[in-house]
Amino acid sequence: MKKRLFLVTIVLFASAGMVFAGGQSENSAPTKGPLTVGAKNFTEQYIMGQIMSQMLEANGFKVNQDFGMSSTVVRKALETARKQQKAKVEKKQKVEKKLKKRQKKAD
Repeated sequence: MKKRLFLVTIVLFASAGMVFAGGQSENSAPTKGPLTVGAKNFTEQYIMGQIMSQMLEANGFKVNQDFGMSSTVVRKALETARKQQKAKVEKKQKVEKKLKKRQKKAD
């Protein structure tokens, strides 16, 4: 049980690091929310959700808390976010490919 809690804690803090370190491109303005922090209905989840909320708020984000979520809701949220991120990456790759073609034609 302690090992599992430790791994969950590592994953959450790593996720938080990604939010602050790599979430923005060089040319984009930082987004300050509102963000929703969700947590399942377990004591550990409430604690980690609260830590994440406070960390985001301390960095200027407006945070909405949605605690006590079911596993189904959490899974759907993660799948939706994954699909949105994938679509965003594919769109960016298409734009970059078009720009490279234009540059080659200009040369």
